[in-house]
Amino acid sequence: MDSTGDQYWLPTEIIFGEGELDHLAEYVPESAKKILIISGSKALRSQGVHDRLLTMLGIERVVFYEGVPSNPVPQDIDNAVNVAVSNQCDVVIGIGGGSVIDVAKCVALLSTQPAPVKEFLRGDQAIKIPGIPCIAVPSTAGTGSEVTKWATVWDPIEKRKYSLDHDFLYPKVALVDPTLTYSMPDWVTATTGLDALTQAIEAYWSKASQPTSDMYALAAVRKIISNLKDAFDSNDPLARREVAAGSLMAGQAFSNTRTTICHSLSYPMTANWGIVHGQAVSITLPVFLEANAEVLAEKIDPLLEALEVPRLGDGVSSIRNLMEAIGLKIRLSDLGIDEVGLSRVIDEGYYPERADNNPVKYTSEEIRLLLQEIL
Repeated sequence: MDSTGDQYWLPTEIIFGEGELDHLAEYVPESAKKILIISGSKALRSQGVHDRLLTMLGIERVVFYEGVPSNPVPQDIDNAVNVAVSNQCDVVIGIGGGSVIDVAKCVALLSTQPAPVKEFLRGDQAIKIPGIPCIAVPSTAGTGSEVTKWATVWDPIEKRKYSLDHDFLYPKVALVDPTLTYSMPDWVTATTGLDALTQAIEAYWSKASQPTSDMYALAAVRKIISNLKDAFDSNDPLARREVAAGSLMAGQAFSNTRTTICHSLSYPMTANWGIVHGQAVSITLPVFLEANAEVLAEKIDPLLEALEVPRLGDGVSSIRNLMEAIGLKIRLSDLGIDEVGLSRVIDEGYYPERADNNPVKYTSEEIRLLLQEIL
């Protein structure tokens, strides 16, 4: 089911609050005999989270799949699906960052499908039946994957991003416990926070925006712009909570609108230069905020209010100042992208479902002129 016009739809049950991880077992179906828990690095194990999960869910019911990379490839998903199927798992829990949750969503869905993930990514196979339940537990504040129907998969040979897109990918439950973000490294705090801010602003100016998504988008902007620096500087629990809430709200916004031009142009930056997603999407945000403002009309004032600035130029500066204050780059050349690289970004950065969702349709030459401002 797609949201159209003023219609808003999000089937995921959302649980938010400190300590909610302790109640995870309440959201696992009582009939579940085997639970696959998918995670990234072993950091969660060293923090005692795995032991807590075993105690809550029962050691005899739990199967772990660890080591999901930051940019998962088809083989990562197929391997995890094989683990789920061979162990006859009937629930998948993804606990980690956006890539972990994307993999968990794919595994839950593809466990009931007859082919490898690549056949679905390329359209050779159609998804026909629901998967098994997926519970998404983010340990970062920034991707929103816990409330969306998409999952990103990278093809290392083609050096491009694919997106699995289906209503069956919505997690059954999103359990957001801000305490899981307390141990995030500074760099992860910075990049995921700017990813969430970009998602929120893109959702707000998206062609598919509507009143409910706008409400979530503006609330997300307010929370992130007011608290991300404090979360980065001092690991303040209240700031962490507010950024986690802002990230969730950004997800609630773009779950119904999709993202736009900033995300579209970011994919070749990640594929070719290995630039972290949050850095890649946010570096073009100030440029397109200024460029898109001309068509936003009456929507621009609420956005400036959410950014806590009186004028558009102040909003552009505010985002760039925040990026620099938390260690992100604001110029493409600082990320290794020169004039030749810029051409590659433009040539490979057209993803219609993102770029055509922008309120202004830019030509390649117009994009070049805009990006040269930050070269």
